[in-house]
Amino acid sequence: MTIEYASRRGEIWTWYWRAWRQRLWKSHLRIFLIVSVLADLILFGTASPHLAVPMAIGAIPVALLILYPQIRFKPQTRTITIGTSGVTTVVGRKSGRISWKNIRSVTEERGYVVVEGSSGNAFIIPPRAFDTPETQATFVATAKERVAAAR
Repeated sequence: MTIEYASRRGEIWTWYWRAWRQRLWKSHLRIFLIVSVLADLILFGTASPHLAVPMAIGAIPVALLILYPQIRFKPQTRTITIGTSGVTTVVGRKSGRISWKNIRSVTEERGYVVVEGSSGNAFIIPPRAFDTPETQATFVATAKERVAAAR
């Protein structure tokens, strides 16, 4: 089964903030704290009362992580094919494949199909990618079956 669609920056942003609220904030907080403490130790030699500079330095990698999906955004038409061995995707000249065993979940959220890899990356497939709601339901059911079979 093959579908085509073009992502919109706002869709990627919305999904990212959903993921951030659910789990990403924890890793971002850890990164912020680690980098802030290291910056404090490197700049001042010991823990110091001057927290503004180390905290600003700690915020830099977190800001970059938040901006990364927007920087890597690809507005070109994406082709996704679900086959027996996994998900194949093509955007412009780039292509990739993810095996079913490396797919964490296939869900429907607010009409969107979200195919999330075990690395945390995801395909956010809008309803407009499907000709009919039945086509979307078939896509989701097939993907879920293949994920379950790979486990």
